[in-house]
Amino acid sequence: MSIPVTDLADVTRVAGTRLQHEVHTVLGDDVLAVWVDGGSTFPDRPRHRTSDVDMCIVVAPTRAELERALDRELEHLERHVYEGDAADPYEATYAVWNGCRILYTLATGSPVISMRSAGDWALVHLPEERHAAIRAAGRAYDDDASAADDALLARTMAPFVAMVRERLPVTGPRPPGPPRWS
Repeated sequence: MSIPVTDLADVTRVAGTRLQHEVHTVLGDDVLAVWVDGGSTFPDRPRHRTSDVDMCIVVAPTRAELERALDRELEHLERHVYEGDAADPYEATYAVWNGCRILYTLATGSPVISMRSAGDWALVHLPEERHAAIRAAGRAYDDDASAADDALLARTMAPFVAMVRERLPVTGPRPPGPPRWS
């Protein structure tokens, strides 16, 4: 159970608020979130001590950290291609739309976007030749795909994933063998 900051002793609340401000001062725009609450209680412990404070700081990843994470996600998509999963509309839709999300994140530095929104972004930023697959993925996601959409997704999954890989080179050494599952 979380204790609201307003239930803390004044000295603790002021210290928590100052800490929160200092984190923003020191880390600036790299801070994605900071929150302070009055600590946690557990059934086998007293209700709470008014001096308890929990603080959580979420810092933005570096560009290199972000690219490594995207590389691993893309390797997961490559494994689906390797396994021959393109015939499964669910897997093909996931690969196309998540490929869009990877490209969005590369372009903006922000990983915070839904696959649907990333698909919408890609319709504006990717060449026209990619649009049919992105739209088919949208219909498949909405459970409104035709047989032609399924065939298009099966045909375009591997080239789409390869296009994403052209824009995101491998970031580190890999073990020999097929792409890894994430």
